[in-house]
Amino acid sequence: MKKLFTLALSCFILLSASAFAQKTDSLKKKSKAKAKSSITKADKKAKDAATDASAATETATAKKADDAKDVAKKATKTKTAAAKTASEGVNKSEDKAIGKDAKGRTIYLGPKGGQYTVSESGKKVYLKTADKLKVN
Repeated sequence: MKKLFTLALSCFILLSASAFAQKTDSLKKKSKAKAKSSITKADKKAKDAATDASAATETATAKKADDAKDVAKKATKTKTAAAKTASEGVNKSEDKAIGKDAKGRTIYLGPKGGQYTVSESGKKVYLKTADKLKVN
């Protein structure tokens, strides 16, 4: 009796498994067909968008070329101005400027009477006695 029951159960499991497999195969085919149709629609939309984008890009590129020339001119002006100020650092102290040296750097009078210039990095570079200016 047990053998008969196990045989019937195993047959039932095999038959139900094959029926389930057939259902999933048909569902897979339907989903693949839907996916293909949606992919073709998406491809058409992407191609249309690409042609529109390329046309817009061409007109924008022409405008950007003119704008880029203007920006390049402004950038070179800014670079030259920055190069002029980069040769002399920023003096963060409130020391008095007393003149300029032969290289065009500003000479400052320190709190104890020393004279210095400011390097590009912003550090104080004190002058030797021979290079100092006479202060009244």
